[in-house]
Amino acid sequence: MKDSAASWRRVELQDVAQIRSGLAKNSKRRTGRFFPYLRVANVRDGELDLSEVKLIEVEPGGEDRYLLYPGDVLLTEGNGNPELVGRGCVWSGQIERCLHQNHIFAVRPNTALVDPAFLAHVTSSSRARSYFLACTKGSTTLSSINATQLRCLPLLLPPLSEQRRISDAIGSWEVVERKLKALVSAKDGFQGRLRERLFARAMRLVEDEGSWSRVRLADVAYESRTRNAGYLDSTRVMGVSKVNGMEPMRERSIAADISRYKTVGPGSFAYNPMRLNIGSIAFWPGPGNVLVSPDYVVFGTDESRLSGRYLNHFRLTRAWQRHVDTTGAGSVRVRIYYEQLAAITMSLPPLEIQSRIVDLLDLVDREIRLLTRISGLLTRQRKAVTDALLAGDLHITPDNHLTRSDVHDHATTS
Repeated sequence: MKDSAASWRRVELQDVAQIRSGLAKNSKRRTGRFFPYLRVANVRDGELDLSEVKLIEVEPGGEDRYLLYPGDVLLTEGNGNPELVGRGCVWSGQIERCLHQNHIFAVRPNTALVDPAFLAHVTSSSRARSYFLACTKGSTTLSSINATQLRCLPLLLPPLSEQRRISDAIGSWEVVERKLKALVSAKDGFQGRLRERLFARAMRLVEDEGSWSRVRLADVAYESRTRNAGYLDSTRVMGVSKVNGMEPMRERSIAADISRYKTVGPGSFAYNPMRLNIGSIAFWPGPGNVLVSPDYVVFGTDESRLSGRYLNHFRLTRAWQRHVDTTGAGSVRVRIYYEQLAAITMSLPPLEIQSRIVDLLDLVDREIRLLTRISGLLTRQRKAVTDALLAGDLHITPDNHLTRSDVHDHATTS
């Protein structure tokens, strides 16, 4: 028999599942009986991280009410963090006789009515997220949900067969996403290893053959102290991020008077001397000049000897990081100024070889960025289709075709 919109039902979570609270830690509990248990750190959005599972002491027989069973949907209460409210996934019995702590709910579905995987997708949907966050507004528990609120979570349930088709479709999508992310991670690792090998090869050529020179950065670079003096406006003010490089600074962080801000030209570098040790340095490729805080260090390279693009890859090597770590050692608030940074030594191949090394590393970098963009677009598409499926706006037919649905007009209330 074909599923129809008329067979969808509006229910609350408590109508189709049991909600179980977890075990609270008790420093006075001394029984000598230990069990593995899941913490908030173990429960991710859609997956588990079981790399570190701790043990908890439990009184005899007290573990039974906190035991997890395959098919339980794990949801975090939030514990004060809005990003954690309602985060969860399905427990598949990966660890025998495993318990869960009190900041994690175990939702045990009636599998005759609701598929565990489908329920996990519902609880991570935009509609469920909105419900959870609405529950936390004005709460004294600061971005946390309680069992009563969770029991009242509204659900729109299709027939069990369609639940499973929806879960399978979303699951297949997520498999592709995970593979793409794994590919990006592998490519990123490959680029790092390739970079180390290329620069190590450059070092060996200097040591073994003397065909390339070895220089201090100070010999082929220079510090720039050029100020803005009203030439550029606040739209050209940049901050430096370890992850994103140069990016527009938030307006509220920009001073009213930017005349003393430093100018960064194409091919130059800028960094906060108090954050260089954590990798906050960026290369500005252009176009045009930009501004950074007057407290930043700005420097450029002698392009007749050292390509800024070549140095931009060298700064990602272990040799660079060792120099920064050594230079900044022994200080509570590490400050590394240009003179200290420029003492680093490096092998300097001819510009033609520098260009070839950079081109090769940039090729891998462009591939990583492309794959990352595809992965992000796929994730956005999957979330949009998932929300439409779970809201009943789209319908998966028994022959696995997507169609528009009239669920909202026909869904019944049980």
